Amino acid sequence: MSPDISIIIVTYNVRRFLEQALYSIERAARGLSVEVFVVDNNSVDGTAEMVRDRFPWVHLIANTENVGFARANNQALRLARARYVLLLNPDTLLQEDTLHVMYAFMEAHPEAGAAGCKILTPEGRFALESRRAFPTPATAFYRMVGLSRLFPRSHRFGRYNLTFLPEDEVAEIDALSGSFMFVRRKAIEEVGLLDESFFMYGEDLDWCYRIQRAGWKIYYVPWTQIIHYKGESTKKSDLVYVKLFYGAMLAFARKHFAGQYNPLFEGLIQLGIYLHAGLSLLVRAFRRLRPVFFDAAAIALSVWLAELLWLEARGKRQPDFFLTVILPGYTGLCLLGLALLGAYGRNRDRWRTLPAGIGLGLMLVATISFFIKSIAFSRGVVVLTWMLGTALTSFWRILWYLSREGRLRPGPAHRRALIIGTDPEARRVGAELERQPELPYVLVGYVHHGTDPAPRDLPVCGHTRQLRELVRLLGIDDLLFTTGQLSYTDILHLLRRVQDLPIQARIIPRERDFIIAKARVDVLGELPTIEVHLNLSRPSQRWAKRAFDLGWALLWLILGPLLELTWGLVQPARRPILRRFWNGWPAVWRGRRTWVGYAEPASEDLPPIPPGVFNVLEALGWIPQAIRPGQQDRHNAQYARTYTILLDLELLLKILFGPQNQYSQPEGALLSKLGEAL
Repeated sequence: MSPDISIIIVTYNVRRFLEQALYSIERAARGLSVEVFVVDNNSVDGTAEMVRDRFPWVHLIANTENVGFARANNQALRLARARYVLLLNPDTLLQEDTLHVMYAFMEAHPEAGAAGCKILTPEGRFALESRRAFPTPATAFYRMVGLSRLFPRSHRFGRYNLTFLPEDEVAEIDALSGSFMFVRRKAIEEVGLLDESFFMYGEDLDWCYRIQRAGWKIYYVPWTQIIHYKGESTKKSDLVYVKLFYGAMLAFARKHFAGQYNPLFEGLIQLGIYLHAGLSLLVRAFRRLRPVFFDAAAIALSVWLAELLWLEARGKRQPDFFLTVILPGYTGLCLLGLALLGAYGRNRDRWRTLPAGIGLGLMLVATISFFIKSIAFSRGVVVLTWMLGTALTSFWRILWYLSREGRLRPGPAHRRALIIGTDPEARRVGAELERQPELPYVLVGYVHHGTDPAPRDLPVCGHTRQLRELVRLLGIDDLLFTTGQLSYTDILHLLRRVQDLPIQARIIPRERDFIIAKARVDVLGELPTIEVHLNLSRPSQRWAKRAFDLGWALLWLILGPLLELTWGLVQPARRPILRRFWNGWPAVWRGRRTWVGYAEPASEDLPPIPPGVFNVLEALGWIPQAIRPGQQDRHNAQYARTYTILLDLELLLKILFGPQNQYSQPEGALLSKLGEAL
């Protein structure tokens, strides 16, 4: 005998919500014959294991990849045997009478191909997704320009979500939300399964359209209700959501309305996509630029105070153009100096670049004021600005850091950490964290790497191929990479996958690992940790590198012949180096080469830069015979991690003025110089 209802739930990394949804189904199914399918799209939060352990009566389909919402539902639809099928989101809770009410309604209305109930938000408010109309040109336009929100009771402007209809009356509508779709088996057999060309969003709209075109009716039934938490897998501020949601609307229009409406309709939909994507970009940009705004305010205040204190002490007045020219000019150049030295990277709470960045900006001010005397101030104003600017920008960063770490709130500060690796090196790190509970870390678990089975005696959260999903799902603050199971190439590859996420990554090297100078080394208990984020992956640093390349090429064009004629005659051993500088500047000028590049071959996971006239290993004085396997990757990675234009300058000066015999030293002598390099 076939069941009354087949319930299909497609889930992705929402284990806790799914667990509560299944409990609510157990209560709501009493008195009915119900079969439940859960299709897991390769979740990394233990969803499949939870379903197997706690709900053995559920039919579990565990996919090895995220195949999308439509395809996953179709997997279960092919197996479902009931007269009615309920597509249900995992982040929903059913009322105890929901299944009974919907089953009775469909039995009493044989013309109904599908129906949906009232949907509430977690706060208990009516969710507009409960009922919808098809996005005709006018309906889509009114929604995208906001008229539907301004005039929700209007029959014309409020059509998309039918906001002019009473919430507590049964109504025939166009479309249902994919979070709750109660569909008749005969209607499915007539119109077919979900269209798998829709990866996520739009497939519910398309299905309802086909059901209605086949002569069936679709109803909104407010006699029962569910709670929908909505958006647990996709956040609406993400560009991914904008692309998927509005892209699905565009695909729906192309599929069903092509030739029926003016081409202006498709143009309006595309305009809506661009407008919403642009708005999302602006929101994200504002969040990223907050440190710049705070720095601008701090530096502007510093310039104003320094000028006021210095001139007041001498009985002088501010120039008339101080507020319109000098104040914004000084502030802008100091911000430029901070940006060039990497003050606005992912780890914005690091204040070690502030004195040098503000100093570089004031040097630019001094250079410009050499030609424009009217904006020049005494050295006292410059020194005061530097001191006050460094103090104020450091002060707000310290407050931000303490607040983010939780140290301005009661209780201890803890950062959620994952250890990447499951080998003895990883166990050593885990033991260190457990041995010293005063460390500000909460060990969430381990991430396995490689093809061998993960060890069962460790709390393994997932595999490195799932690292991005694990970071977002588990709320991770720190990734601790060990170099026993992972090579530096592996680490670079993984870092590239998570480089846009707000995390701190640290390498815990073994004793025999070496790095070039300027690495930031902290201590995790008794373990040295190297903070890793690739400066060269940031557009501002690549632009700074290009600007430096052009400046050094211009300098060499002017001074190169003179150096080769004078210094080359006095020290003939310098001639090969001088000749490489001279031969290299035309290619650098055209952008085909950079002055300092990676040692070849370089990992594809490093930020791309042109080939170097000199490479990192040459700049450090290494010879090919002295390079051990893997050491080249470590130095390339460290160069990308620590890059600023000052690093390029120091490396080139080391090549130009370093000891003449540095390129023939044995490895042991060179290793002793690593701590002093640069």
